[in-house]
Order: sequence, then structure tokens, then C-alpha cells
Amino acid sequence: MSQPFADLLLVHGSPGDSASWKKFTAALPDRYAAHAPTLFGHGRDDGAPAAYGVADHAADVVGLAETLTAPLVLIGHSFGGGVALRAALELAKQGRPPAALLMLEPVAMAALATTGRTDARSQAHGIFSAYVDSVETGEADATAMIDFWFGAGAFARMPEALRDYMNGQTAVNARDIAATFDERYEAAELAAMTAPARIVIGGDSPVQAAEVFHATAAVLPNAEIATLPGAGHGMLATHGAELAASIDSWLAAQI
Repeated sequence: MSQPFADLLLVHGSPGDSASWKKFTAALPDRYAAHAPTLFGHGRDDGAPAAYGVADHAADVVGLAETLTAPLVLIGHSFGGGVALRAALELAKQGRPPAALLMLEPVAMAALATTGRTDARSQAHGIFSAYVDSVETGEADATAMIDFWFGAGAFARMPEALRDYMNGQTAVNARDIAATFDERYEAAELAAMTAPARIVIGGDSPVQAAEVFHATAAVLPNAEIATLPGAGHGMLATHGAELAASIDSWLAAQI
């Protein structure tokens, strides 16, 4: 097999696993080699310690990146967007930044503090910490998070099997949310990550989430924002083919 045009290292969100990318990867042109690991402690088995955070997952991603030989493109969705960003920063520190970075609605809460959006961070922390606290005391199901991202009543409309799965993943999800607020970005490491970056936002996503997406773009020196009309936070499931086409077009102009 000839060398691929690029190695795409795909980092899923929370909760989730490698299967989150199946519609996206099915639509990719053959010139890409897609690598979609399941993050440690995710999927149906959760063996991660409570303190396993963004930097730990990013270290795992960097380790996988070291095995790849084509130009590297990091792509992360939701929580995975923050992991991909941290991995990109670490690679840049080592003098081998990715060829490009794509973040699909990245839940990178640290960007709010870095850009001085203190009111937005306080508001976000209030929304998410209440959910995390309720999970830790055993009082919560997944309703609050699903309805935040997909609208009131979204959780109730899900098939029972999916509701059961999401409820079984609340501890993982709460751990990941807390980890995003524990992240910190240094000005020097952000300035060093000069690779082209794109943040993709769903046109139908909640307006309360837009602040963190724009803040994530603002912390990087070479980042832009693109909107995917008609998509929401679950864009990998609903707009996988459209995402693949859009990303392919963008990468052709970057690499």
C-alpha cells in the first residue's frame, strides 16, 4: 500500500468509543489512513482511575501518533477536541506539531479562562458542576447533559437501550467534564502551535456552548471557525458524510 496523503488520528467524545467515527470514516476518500482508538476508561469497560484526565489521554494519543509516518492530522470531537488540542500542544513542544488540527465542537473549558471570558466560564461551571456533583452523589441520570446538548426532552425520546447505555456512562462523563475544567493553557505553548486549525460548530447547537468554541479558536494563532448547517453536537452520527467532505476539502488546501 502506498503512503497515505495523511494519517487522521480521531479522538472521540465522552461518553463514546472508536465506533463514534464509523459514518465519518466510511465517507473518507481512500487517500487517508484513519486511526480511531477508544480512549482508556471509555466504551463499555471503565478501568480508568478517577484522576485520569485530559493530559493523560493526550499522552496516549501522542504515543499513537509516534507510530504514524504520513502527515499527521488530529481530529477531536467534544471532549476529544480538548484532548486533541492538548496532544497538539505537546507535539508542538517536541518540535513535531501536527500538519493540521480539527476540533468538532470542542469542550475545552480552559479556553474560557485563557481568553478572559470569566462570566462565561462561571456560567458553564455552574451548569456542568451541578451535573458532576449529582453524579458523584449517585443522584443523577444522563438527562441533564443530553437535554443540554440536544434540547429539552431529547433524553426521554431516546430508545430505551440507548438511555440505559448513557445512564451507565454518567460516571465516565462526569469525570471527563471535571477534567476539562482542570486543564490550563500556557501562553507560550499556545503560541508555538502554529499549525492550521479549524473549529467546526453545528448550526443547531445550543447558543450557550458557542462561547467555548469561539474561545478555543481564539487561543490558537492560526485557527478559524466553520459552521455545519443543520448539525448539532451529535454531528458525527447525523452528518458524517458532510463532515468528511468538508474536512477533505479543507485539508487539501492545508497540507
